[in-house]
Amino acid sequence: QKVDGDIVLTTDNKIFLKGAQKHLNVILYDKEQVPVQTVNHNNIIATDIRGLGTGVGGFSNCATVIETMKAIFNKDTHKEQYDELVLRKKLLREIVGAEIDRIKGTTAPVLPSEWKKIERILPEDSEEVKQKKYKHNSLVLSKKPYFFRYLYPALNKRYKQYEAAYDILSKDMFGIKFKKLLVKKDKTEAEKNLVRRYQKYSPLIVSNCTMNLLCKEFENIDLDIKFKDDNVNLLPLYQNMGYKADEEILAQFRTAYRKYNNQKAVKLVSKIFIDADDEDAQELKFYITNAVKAEIQEDIFKLKLDTKEILFYIGQLSQEYKKFNWGFAWDVLEDFIVSCIPYGHSYAPVRNDNGEEYLGQKYILKDISKEVKIDEEN
Repeated sequence: QKVDGDIVLTTDNKIFLKGAQKHLNVILYDKEQVPVQTVNHNNIIATDIRGLGTGVGGFSNCATVIETMKAIFNKDTHKEQYDELVLRKKLLREIVGAEIDRIKGTTAPVLPSEWKKIERILPEDSEEVKQKKYKHNSLVLSKKPYFFRYLYPALNKRYKQYEAAYDILSKDMFGIKFKKLLVKKDKTEAEKNLVRRYQKYSPLIVSNCTMNLLCKEFENIDLDIKFKDDNVNLLPLYQNMGYKADEEILAQFRTAYRKYNNQKAVKLVSKIFIDADDEDAQELKFYITNAVKAEIQEDIFKLKLDTKEILFYIGQLSQEYKKFNWGFAWDVLEDFIVSCIPYGHSYAPVRNDNGEEYLGQKYILKDISKEVKIDEEN
């Protein structure tokens, strides 16, 4: 029997069963036939190229936006809009599948233009036409969800400015902070109008969808994370392993570090795209930085140095700069850098009736550190 790579999970775990959406049906549709191709070098390369710049992430984000917008419309009082959003989300299942299959040689899917096109309301429009356009515009995918503010720094900055402006307005008009106005019961008509304007023109979708509510819960939690006041990087403590520096090798690290800090290509992308947070711009920046990092790694690994020796040379290089970017070490060594750091104490939460309460259960922190002998020679 022919099967694809999707995993089927069979479980009696109560948490999984409680979260399973049993009332939903599997979305099936007719798929375009994948063209038959000979497995050869040219076809393999062509397939790989088609896989670059895939729109799966963008289409999936559209589904996320739709899920966020669903919380704006009551399924009973705004049934038409709610049902339309549900339909669009189902259609995106097909669009994402078609985009995945595009890599195999099928036709590239296109998002319906009306989903993202605002219709202008003209003075000469009849009331019926105006209402139709209002309804259409209310369903246009023009904003990102509130919780996306933490994915896009520029968008987060823009939202903070927007929020600050409404806070000033609320204080001037009603004498209270805008956050308090949002949760205030029995708002006056003027207060309701200000809240409506805030929601309508907000650069983010501030609906009470699950992810937005969860995001705000995290915002209200004091995670009690402590940082060292001096923000000192601890990697230099582990980079002096008794090696002697070879000037030729150090020169190659110097060249690699200059290449690492060269942001010309990334800045060029920012100039090309009007919106620096545009998904295509972010994706292109990712591919550029990833390609540069891979090239640097290849140059350094050609030197056939062990992990600790690479960190030693990066440490020697750092002494030549007043401000050194230790992200260079992390990007070059990635997970291997862990082998350069001595083991410390590790703790894990363990159920214990005498512990502290968390999400309805009590836990203590148990020391699970292992006795590890560090080989100083390697």
